[in-house]
Amino acid sequence: ATCVPMTTKYVQTLAAGFILRLAVILAGDFIDQAFYPVQFTDIDYRVYSEAAEYILQGSSPYERQTYRYPPVLSAILAGNFVCHRIFGKVLFALFDILIAYELERVVRISCQREDLSLMWMRIWCANPIAIYISCRGSVDSVSSWLVLYTLRNMLLDHFDCAAVALGFVVYFRMYPIIYAPLLAIHILSKTWDRESLVKAVRFGALLTLTALMCGLVSFYVCGKPYLDHALLYHFSRRDHRHNFSPMFYLTYLESIDPQPDSWTQLLTRKAPAICQCVLLAAVTCKVGTLSLAKSMLILTLIFVAFNSVITGQYFLWYLILFPVAFPNIIYELHIWWKPFVVLAVALGWWLFNGYRLEFLGQNGFWDTWLASIIFLCAHAYLIASSIR
Repeated sequence: ATCVPMTTKYVQTLAAGFILRLAVILAGDFIDQAFYPVQFTDIDYRVYSEAAEYILQGSSPYERQTYRYPPVLSAILAGNFVCHRIFGKVLFALFDILIAYELERVVRISCQREDLSLMWMRIWCANPIAIYISCRGSVDSVSSWLVLYTLRNMLLDHFDCAAVALGFVVYFRMYPIIYAPLLAIHILSKTWDRESLVKAVRFGALLTLTALMCGLVSFYVCGKPYLDHALLYHFSRRDHRHNFSPMFYLTYLESIDPQPDSWTQLLTRKAPAICQCVLLAAVTCKVGTLSLAKSMLILTLIFVAFNSVITGQYFLWYLILFPVAFPNIIYELHIWWKPFVVLAVALGWWLFNGYRLEFLGQNGFWDTWLASIIFLCAHAYLIASSIR
């Protein structure tokens, strides 16, 4: 399971998936150029690119307002100007293909079934959600691959590799820090002896050192703007636009009130974080009764569902973990169809109301807020189904 040679059918599947993504990228670029202001490209991709342009000019990427990522991303995206404007999209599409490869590896390790692992590779290569997100220029395919790479190394007991990978992805995207206590407990739970304790401490030290070194280098290069925009901003981020969370409405009310009352501030700033922490801690403590992949999936679902800001890219964070947590899910649709249909209907209802509010300019805050609550309940149903 540690090293299985790539046969022709595997290579063909991955190549076909990449060609499909390349075609979508080229079609999207044509739409951007021919039908402006209708844009296929994700607005965040334009932010990355403009930050990269500042780097090429010898300035800080944080000169670009709303750039909230580490400087390494904008440095890599300099290829958009050195090579071609679709350079970054092609790179993200390659990482999306690496996700398909990683899914095959992890499912094979978990189930020892080549047919099942190949099936999931093919499903991901043709996954329209993954194709849409990566080809529009979302960086989440990079962090998602790193999460799966971490999981594979954990399953193979390659704890040092897993720690370094997790440390880098925490530096790169922050949210995977929720997996750190879970993975440390997983290491301890293998034998609960002194050797396991040493391995767990070593894992935590390597993870911390990797994230810290990457952060220090970024701070040395960019200074305090790196801390303000790439780190501290995410602890206070509040957004009432393009946000699936019920918190968007309270955030909106706070934004139009110059002096919000203490209850509004408590609900918008503290309540989601407290709820998240309690639920994440509860699942982490259940690691002994759940598989590692299933525990990671449930942690991610909770983090996304109860976050104060939820965007479409966040769904990719847990979609990559469903095949490895439930590799037989495709054969158990009679069990799973209800939570997925409920989630899809709730998402469609939110998108309908969100479109009326944000694109047509209709006064639909109340309807969109109710749709956000329904969407949260649908996620809760999916979480409950995953735990069962």
